[in-house]
Amino acid sequence: MPRDARPLPPLPEVDQLLERLQLKSGRKPGSRAGELVDGGYASIRVDLPDDLVLYANGQGGFHVTCPVSGDNVVPTFGRALTAWRAGGPRALECPACGATHALEHLEFAPPAVFGRGAIVLVDVADATVRDAARGQLEEALGPLDVIGARR
Repeated sequence: MPRDARPLPPLPEVDQLLERLQLKSGRKPGSRAGELVDGGYASIRVDLPDDLVLYANGQGGFHVTCPVSGDNVVPTFGRALTAWRAGGPRALECPACGATHALEHLEFAPPAVFGRGAIVLVDVADATVRDAARGQLEEALGPLDVIGARR
């Protein structure tokens, strides 16, 4: 998903791009699916939510640390995320360093990112995105982050 949280182009444009790159064929993987991730994937879709969302692994067991002190801020992050989703600021006051940090500037392990859209690969054989196909996507869409999730 775009690193600067700008929206992806409208759904028809992204679908056309994926079809043109042969990464998608209708609702199925395209003939070049194995060039995006080794072994391909079962399906591919575009997620374009109405608002900014947090894309994360969805499994829990993650770490969120302060970008200044490196201290664990998971409990504070959880409260800040809930407050943001209820209309509050997308920031937290760090109990470790005392500074206020935008939520997107925190460090996440496994990776997580705030974004306005995603290309979702389902049942991937390997979560490593290959450079050549990724480069073609980034040329059209801008820099992308890869977020692994199990659902």
